[in-house]
Amino acid sequence: MKNLIINKEINVNDINIKAGEIAEMQPDGSYKTKSGITIPSYIDIDNKKNFTEVVVRFSIGEFVVVNTEVFTVPNYVGIVADIVLDKNSPNNVQYFIEPYEKNKNVKRIKIPFTKLSKAELYWFINSKGKVNSRFKGLDPIADNWLKVSNNCFKTREEARLHYAKTMPI
Repeated sequence: MKNLIINKEINVNDINIKAGEIAEMQPDGSYKTKSGITIPSYIDIDNKKNFTEVVVRFSIGEFVVVNTEVFTVPNYVGIVADIVLDKNSPNNVQYFIEPYEKNKNVKRIKIPFTKLSKAELYWFINSKGKVNSRFKGLDPIADNWLKVSNNCFKTREEARLHYAKTMPI
């Protein structure tokens, strides 16, 4: 979806949108800011003085895998808590990530999109015959093993059905 940065403060009627805020395109084609203000259709969003188009790869509330190759903790799943822009480089979008699971070694961090990937949940049958889930990318070796052993499913129900078909009663 197309996203816009507001370059100049907008004060029209009862609408007040601060410069630097991000507006995200909605399914109906309108634009809404993070603060919940809908940009009225009579405001020219193609005016480059007022708006700059940016690419926002992840949305607030979306699960992501944080690649910690430069950090001292293993990869972990986080939730996008906020999105900010580097004032010196408008297309440099930074994400504030909150850890998904409680971990005393992991705090809320600001990180560029290059260290993030979409967190995909998959399901598998563990060695005790229980259906479990995990996020792809946390343990690439385990992910690969489950995939090559045909023990990787998109839904819990798909894993249960596979178990019911293949395991003796």
